[in-house]
Amino acid sequence: MIQHVDHVAITVKDMKRSIEFYTQKLGFSITRTSETPKMNIIFVGKGQVQLELFALKQGTAKPVPELQQDEIGMKHIAFNVTDIDMLIKEFREKGITFISDIRQAGTRRHIFFKDPDGTTLQLLQG
Repeated sequence: MIQHVDHVAITVKDMKRSIEFYTQKLGFSITRTSETPKMNIIFVGKGQVQLELFALKQGTAKPVPELQQDEIGMKHIAFNVTDIDMLIKEFREKGITFISDIRQAGTRRHIFFKDPDGTTLQLLQG
């Protein structure tokens, strides 16, 4: 029986830049490190949220175009939060730019932003 998502894996261009973003701006901690012959792997997390960051040891990973509304694939990673207004203010003070206004969907409120490599992230309350 599936219980919950264990982690989400993201290939990044610059591991140092991504670690800085996820730890210093989003407040995650490094929870584990690993490597393969071709990749450095760093897990960052906070509470039940775990992201696995992959970076090539040599060369540069190829970026993929952003999915459009009518295309199939992963659109974003949503983080459930307890106080979206406070977090938006804190993230703006840390230099995070939001790519949407705060939106209401029933009793839920949400807003979108991107990580340094363009992965779309969402804050969601409710």
